[in-house]
Amino acid sequence: MLRMVLVIDGENFMGQAWSVRQWPDFLGLREFLLSRRAGAFLLKVIAYLPLPPKGHARREDAEKLHEFLRARGFEVEVKEGVAREDGSFEANLDTDVAAGVMELALTRRPDLVLLVSGDGDFASLCRRLLRWGIHTEVASLPRRLSGRLRKAACSVINLEPFFKAA
Repeated sequence: MLRMVLVIDGENFMGQAWSVRQWPDFLGLREFLLSRRAGAFLLKVIAYLPLPPKGHARREDAEKLHEFLRARGFEVEVKEGVAREDGSFEANLDTDVAAGVMELALTRRPDLVLLVSGDGDFASLCRRLLRWGIHTEVASLPRRLSGRLRKAACSVINLEPFFKAA
């Protein structure tokens, strides 16, 4: 039986959803991706999500999303953002995602890491995992998928059907 971990780069997934004018449906995404891997044993679902800094207008909404997902079986890894002068914030989670996936690779030994992201920074992660015998599948909208990540992943899932069905 295929042992699988689903890892969601939350900022990237939300950006993909908003690029097609949709609300990011994490539950629907999980079901869509798991339906493509019938019979796989899901070890864990992890969403890496930003948390706006204290006092930011969107902080409470973000905290509610985190709790909503936790209550539905997601492990949620959070990084508090740093405020910018223009009122936005930055919470780069790429290092957190890569470190978390490497830890899972060492401790849980999945056969497959299904990564929801189009970020080319994860190309080296995919190559490293493959050297360890762990396959990577990347889920993204084609226009939001880095060429480096496309080449490094073992396979790609096009998220257009997911967003069109919503």
